[in-house]
Amino acid sequence: MARLCVATESLETKMRTLTILLLTAASVVAQDRTATVTIKDVSSPAQQFLTFSGTASFKEHRDADQVIFTRIGSATLTNVSGQPIMAIVAKFTTTAFRETGSMSYIHDFFFKSEPLAPGATHDIPLRSMQLGPHKINAIPDTPPSFEVRVQFVQLADGTTWGDSAVAATIASYRKDVSDFLARLLEIYNSQGATALANEIQADRSDTSIAITPVRQGMVQMYTHSGIEAVLADIKNRQRIAAAYEATGKF
Repeated sequence: MARLCVATESLETKMRTLTILLLTAASVVAQDRTATVTIKDVSSPAQQFLTFSGTASFKEHRDADQVIFTRIGSATLTNVSGQPIMAIVAKFTTTAFRETGSMSYIHDFFFKSEPLAPGATHDIPLRSMQLGPHKINAIPDTPPSFEVRVQFVQLADGTTWGDSAVAATIASYRKDVSDFLARLLEIYNSQGATALANEIQADRSDTSIAITPVRQGMVQMYTHSGIEAVLADIKNRQRIAAAYEATGKF
């Protein structure tokens, strides 16, 4: 009987040891890393039109040889130029735990009733990003960062700062939207309200990325306020753009 008790104690000891080993192995295999960083303006050359605040948060979850990476964040820009701003183009970039992500930001007030006033702010959500699960690669870790590069600014007096190629792209986008508005109005005048409603809701790939947010806004407007509100919006956008063009500054 004594020998049986000793054998039982030995088995229990082995089981406890095995449990500890399994828990230790699990803690080594499954690991989480997190980081939160503040946005930094790295525009080159330096600009004096906008300031930025905000943070980006990163998380890396490892399990065996697999990894899942997530990113969330937001930024707020403030007009510190002392003048109304008509257009802004910037690029946001994040790096953390071997992963890099970027997001282009374009905000053009050319078809809106008011530009971005001095002192006014605008919130910019950073697109959520999730990568994986995928194999852990051999790329070295990079220090976490959240950076913004302002590429182009146009003031309400028509003066511009930044990349001339980006300025040409903004001018092209404005023409795309103008042509889109004219086409919608022609559809309404020739085919009626139902045809206009069908056109703005059409599931199509727009030829210009500048058209997509305009179409999306009109779909929401149609859903909540009807086609007459959409028609009024089209005419209002055309009127605002014509007034800016009439100044000869745009």
